Amino acid sequence: MIRLYLFALTVLIAAGSRADTLTIAQAVELGLKNNFSIRIARNTADKSYNNRKLKTGALLPTVRVEGGAAQTRIRYTPETAVFSSGSSGELRGSAVLNWTLFDGFKMFHAGHQIDQQIDHSNLATRYEIEASVVTIITAYFQLVAQQSLETAAGRQLAISRSQLSFIEAQYEFGRVGKRELLSQQVAVNTDSSLVLARTLDVQSALHTLNLALGRAPDIAVQPAMDTSVNQPEHNATWWYNEALNHNTGLKMAEVRKHIATTQHAIARAALWPVLAAGGTFSATATQPADNLRTRAELTLSFPLFTGFSRITSIENAAIDTLNADLTIKEMRLELQAHIYQQWERLRISCEQITFEKQAIERAAQALALSDEQYKLGRITDLQLREAQQALLNAQVRLQSAQFQNKVVALQLQQLAGKLSVP
Repeated sequence: MIRLYLFALTVLIAAGSRADTLTIAQAVELGLKNNFSIRIARNTADKSYNNRKLKTGALLPTVRVEGGAAQTRIRYTPETAVFSSGSSGELRGSAVLNWTLFDGFKMFHAGHQIDQQIDHSNLATRYEIEASVVTIITAYFQLVAQQSLETAAGRQLAISRSQLSFIEAQYEFGRVGKRELLSQQVAVNTDSSLVLARTLDVQSALHTLNLALGRAPDIAVQPAMDTSVNQPEHNATWWYNEALNHNTGLKMAEVRKHIATTQHAIARAALWPVLAAGGTFSATATQPADNLRTRAELTLSFPLFTGFSRITSIENAAIDTLNADLTIKEMRLELQAHIYQQWERLRISCEQITFEKQAIERAAQALALSDEQYKLGRITDLQLREAQQALLNAQVRLQSAQFQNKVVALQLQQLAGKLSVP
């Protein structure tokens, strides 16, 4: 069973090694090309740009053309009982022009609101791109981390199998007992199970990355190894100040506040009278004469009572503006907390990476000494196993710290609006 598993693992590793190396830049480019959420956001932005025509149209007059034809047939019988009949036809057409000259500046506020909605759509698209970039790069680093852990588990298994061969030889010569042999066999089985678990973790990370890239989950990926450490630059206050000016989510909230303020102005415009100009040109062709008529008018309308609809709209718009302002204040507090937390996590991850590298060096030296002492019979197999486990645990902690360092630095850049996106 173990041999069959090792053969399958060898085939899996060989298949992975044949995959072309995928850099982070290539992964981001591929993911953004295939991401459906980004494509939807961009389509929504295009709709906002299309609405820009409504901004100009609100300032222009409207023209309506009407036309029709009628045929009338008359049949009558006079008192003389003489039957007679007649018919008449009519063709008519008209052109109607309406032009709102003043509506309390509603048309101008509405046009300004369209521009604000375009800004919001552009920010929403950037927000989706940033979120997708973070998802892709996080999945990329996760695959790198899981592959490293799988490699460490494989090395641990190789050591255990080598020790098992040594103990089996010792057992044949009667230098160790049955207990030592069984104990090492258990260790090999345990390490084999760990390798299998790590392999499954690699496959899960691979599926997650391919999903973020918008393609089939079983496509082989060979990520480029990157062991560089992201040091915490500047301080948390600097990052927070950058976030106040560049964070996409916060800028979207600010635009929503402007939209709400403009909506309040639109609601207040209903308190003003509406001045409009209109004109009509009509023509009627009948027998025996044709008629032409032209009419021009200037109207001023002001609804005295609308069932409290105007004042209700104004009050609700004022509440929406207030809520938008409160949302911005809340987001700034949350942003400050997240910035300070992420910056501290980045600093701690750097320190942890340094410590764990030292721990790995010492654990490797301790394992080498323990292996020599075990072969000389000076320590037990349990003590040797503890030395092996100490090295493996240090390797796991280092990979975790490196992964956290990459992800936290990425999230910090996103929060501060410093993430470079295409």
